[in-house]
Amino acid sequence: MELKDFLGTDLKYDVKTLADDEHLTREIQAILIDLNMLNPPIDGIFGPLTTAALHRFQVDQKSGEAGYLGEKTIKKLFDAKEVNIPASLIILKTKKDTILKSRPLQSSQLTESEKHHIPANQEFELLAYATVRNHFRIAFRNHKHNSSGVWYIHEKHIEIYENNQIVHPKHKPNTIRIKVPYKPKLDNWYNPTGLCNITSIASCLEFLQANRRSNYGQFEDELYEYALSQGYSRHNPHHLVKIVRDYGCQDTFKTNATIEEVQDYLIAGNP
Repeated sequence: MELKDFLGTDLKYDVKTLADDEHLTREIQAILIDLNMLNPPIDGIFGPLTTAALHRFQVDQKSGEAGYLGEKTIKKLFDAKEVNIPASLIILKTKKDTILKSRPLQSSQLTESEKHHIPANQEFELLAYATVRNHFRIAFRNHKHNSSGVWYIHEKHIEIYENNQIVHPKHKPNTIRIKVPYKPKLDNWYNPTGLCNITSIASCLEFLQANRRSNYGQFEDELYEYALSQGYSRHNPHHLVKIVRDYGCQDTFKTNATIEEVQDYLIAGNP
């Protein structure tokens, strides 16, 4: 398989499928290395560092396909290769003595081989990072410990900078305002007293400028009809996520999110 074979199709490859395709992996690695998002060599192995670099590219370029490879990401990879988008410099600084962990658990739950001690006031360049509960999953650019370049580290022990601007911990304003359009549910054509979920999604999708599939009626009525046509239940949160993604937007669904995560999401401008 080649990257160009995805164009004009609905093909989607997860990490496992990518790892089984050495030629496709080499194509992706070549572009990521050219963008300075991955270090050489091109080895055809879709391991943790390549996975982290591709995820970072998808987040930076807002492909909406984090977790898998599809046409949207590939178009952005081709476009990026032409203009050679520079990667932002990511620096992690340790604020106190801390521990790198192979899993995002309390240190007491890990064996000594699953931990690596790091002193305070150290700096490391990262390929990518992602939040996992109260930890960050970090991919080092030039450092390995116990032969691994991917570790977890507690969020309160570090600072993260991108292009010399601090991105973690975030400054939290006293007031968060996002101009999401207000949509009352009582004027809905379908079930006006019971469509708070679909109506809320319509508000968010309109804020995100999602393309509608029809040009008549209200967005929330369109979404209700679409859910019925797809066999989606508006009472199932996983189905609500599917509606958002089917309309070309990205959703983050959790059953264990903290209020701090919600605040961070809003501060970032997400509805």
